[in-house]
Amino acid sequence: MQWPGELGTALTIDGFARDLVTSPDGSARVRDQDQISLRVDPDTRVVQRIEGPERVPRLGRLVGARCGGGLRAVLADVVPEEREAGTALHLLLDDLAGASLIAPFALTRFLSDDRWRARFGPRKLPPGVCLGWGEGTTAHRPDEPADRTRDAGRVPDPADPLGWHEFPDHDVPTTRRLRRIDIRLEQEIQVDAWFQDSASEPAGGRVAVHEYRVRATADRDTGALLTLDAVPRVLPYPECPLAVGNLGRLLGTPLTELRGLVPRTLRGVEGCTHLNDAVRALADVPALAAALGS
Repeated sequence: MQWPGELGTALTIDGFARDLVTSPDGSARVRDQDQISLRVDPDTRVVQRIEGPERVPRLGRLVGARCGGGLRAVLADVVPEEREAGTALHLLLDDLAGASLIAPFALTRFLSDDRWRARFGPRKLPPGVCLGWGEGTTAHRPDEPADRTRDAGRVPDPADPLGWHEFPDHDVPTTRRLRRIDIRLEQEIQVDAWFQDSASEPAGGRVAVHEYRVRATADRDTGALLTLDAVPRVLPYPECPLAVGNLGRLLGTPLTELRGLVPRTLRGVEGCTHLNDAVRALADVPALAAALGS
């Protein structure tokens, strides 16, 4: 997510997703990949322009749609087959709601507090929108430190050249959302996932504002979620990590149902918006497992 013009003007979102199958000998093949590019109104989050693969001309119907929670219902109508197949394209489109929401974070690193408030208003969310913003939490205290970011680390890792697709270079402020979902087939489906939101810094480098590591196992025959554990690494407030304690409510759920069940089960102060995003995406694991088993 970046602002090629003046900070705070039209937002552009570029996404790339790749599904890589790695063999025991270390060789790899690309099973699926896609990319999208959008221009979004920074205030309303309404799609002004979208470009994607030529095989899906219906993406043009997303112009005028808002990149909020309601976008997923629009996607179910416009590209239902992409969701059903668990494609790289659908993962990108499904992430637009969350990505557009956190996009302005980069501007907090480049604008003064006064310029931020003049352009976007106070940095506050409604009470109860998530556990971190529950009634009486640290987020509502006027003396609360506003910055709990950490260095985002080096991604991609030079020691693992196949671990990520190539990243473009940018000379303007950017917010970046990274998501990795690795699986392997053993007696159960083993899942190791990672999620990070980060922003560029005026002096160079990046800082992470949200980061989770998620591990899970699922039954190979039924797809039922057997174990689920998340490790919070970077979050804005001290209460945020407590949402991990509610993940047990999802055990036994078929992985394919997570996109709908997670926001209902871990709603408001029962969950963390970013943890919910990380767990919802595990709905694509059965499609990845099918590719390995074929």
